[in-house]
Amino acid sequence: MSLLQKILGGDGTSQLEVDSDWKSARVSEYPRELNGGGIYCVRATTGVLAAALAVDAPVFGMREAAAPLRNVYILRVQAAFSWVVAATALQQFGFYFERFSAANLAGGTAANVPMRHDTTYPATELQDIRVSTTAALTAAGVTFDGFKVPFMGWTANAAGSGVQDMPVVFDHSEGGPIRLRAGEGLSVRNLIVWPAAGTGVLTMRWTWEER
Repeated sequence: MSLLQKILGGDGTSQLEVDSDWKSARVSEYPRELNGGGIYCVRATTGVLAAALAVDAPVFGMREAAAPLRNVYILRVQAAFSWVVAATALQQFGFYFERFSAANLAGGTAANVPMRHDTTYPATELQDIRVSTTAALTAAGVTFDGFKVPFMGWTANAAGSGVQDMPVVFDHSEGGPIRLRAGEGLSVRNLIVWPAAGTGVLTMRWTWEER
């Protein structure tokens, strides 16, 4: 085999071979390097959120541990919304992402036991995953970074309407994953105040890896 047919690694052994007929590199699947971590997903479904939900109200949050062994890389978020009781006004509605730190969101219900994509993965290092029940989560001591990124919006206000079928609202292939380092969190907040009547449910699925 000529030097043109192989690339030598640091140990002087062949690391890559080129097929003699088609002149293309021979490749093999290589396992993902997770640094002892894993890949996880969790369902985060609110309760029936009450009418007049305030602007900027947090309805979901996930926060990395204070001293983790790894970092969290959010890979994909899917979400759907449906009105249970029709809202009394036709207007813009929506939710947005915003980073936070310093403290966990509180209230609602914990969703701290995600599904592991492989049962050999360790438990998640996230210190808190939390979703609203009927009202906004509380944010005492929480620092939001001020950079708001809308990811879902609609105008329909009839019962059973909204954004349906769990569309992908974030995918890391578009620009890379969202990374959460020690003590950092990512929240979902309400974009515009709801009318005085009307209740609805937000359903999400979050997928991330820890490495």
